[in-house]
Amino acid sequence: MNRPRFIAAAIFFACTILPGFAHAAEPGNPAIRAAIKKFIDTQDISGAVTVVATKQRILAVDAIGLADLARKKPMEPGTLFWVASMTKPFTAVSILMLQDEGKLKLSDPVEKFIPEFAALKTPTGRPAHITIEQILTHTSGLGEGEGAAIKSAHTLRDLIPIYLASPMLYEPGERWRYTQSGINVAARIVEVSSGISFDEFVSRHLLKPLGMKHTTFYPRKKQRAHLATPYIRDKQTGTLTAAPYAGYGNQGQPPFGNGGAFLHWPGLRALLPDAVERRYLSRQTLSEPGRLSTTHHRAHGRTQDRLPANRRVWQPGNELWLGNRCGHPQGPAPRCGGDAFTGHLRSWRSLGHPGVD
Repeated sequence: MNRPRFIAAAIFFACTILPGFAHAAEPGNPAIRAAIKKFIDTQDISGAVTVVATKQRILAVDAIGLADLARKKPMEPGTLFWVASMTKPFTAVSILMLQDEGKLKLSDPVEKFIPEFAALKTPTGRPAHITIEQILTHTSGLGEGEGAAIKSAHTLRDLIPIYLASPMLYEPGERWRYTQSGINVAARIVEVSSGISFDEFVSRHLLKPLGMKHTTFYPRKKQRAHLATPYIRDKQTGTLTAAPYAGYGNQGQPPFGNGGAFLHWPGLRALLPDAVERRYLSRQTLSEPGRLSTTHHRAHGRTQDRLPANRRVWQPGNELWLGNRCGHPQGPAPRCGGDAFTGHLRSWRSLGHPGVD
């Protein structure tokens, strides 16, 4: 399901910051508000909730701007955000947790868990044998499926025949192309491997242990009263235009692994010193130098549909990079391409401290 780049009503988290800045930060810090206000004034965003924290304590929580422009609804610390493609890290981490448990391997073919994939053919007519690694890294070539059919699906299982009915776009591993269908297939593999629904797995194994009890795939009526309106910036006028939630968050719809999560900051408990610390992924999983094999694409000649040869799938330093449009994460600002997926786990450093909700 292709979606526009939503650039408004954002949440900014800054974790494990420098001590000198930490002592200067307070709730409503003027420097932080001034920095965020620049984005609001230029209509890059409608508003934001900012959280500054170390592993020991919360240093600042602040809200600025509007959660809804038409209603002039102010942004509040308790505002609920649809985080769209930042649901994808939940999906990737869930897969890696199951690998740690020995229930799957990234090298496993998808058909091992979803038998219908055994009949899938590539554009040249060969058996596809797509792997889990390929669907996570946007290199599977899987088709996106027909939009109306996707909207009529009730479960992740319902999505499988829809995706398989769409012709493959290229040979698996041949190139990189941002693919929503592959991430939802990964979410379905989580269900098959774990025996529970994807949203329940995320809630049980990630959100609840991290204290993120308000983050959800299906906001309740009371929560919806605090939803921020997503916006897309009009390319011609430069103004923010309200955009729909693209069919996410409603009961009776699949818990989409590509963009179905809604995140909320209800309080400070999740990062308080007495919160329980624990590891959710093994060090081996986060440091293993996995690589994708591409034979004829060079980094300096890449396009959005190309992947540099021998591109690392994940990097040491506890960052998981899955399909970054800018290629290798280099330099001071490696996250590029607004609608490219970077499964960026820096804010969960080592996954060794409680989460932010």
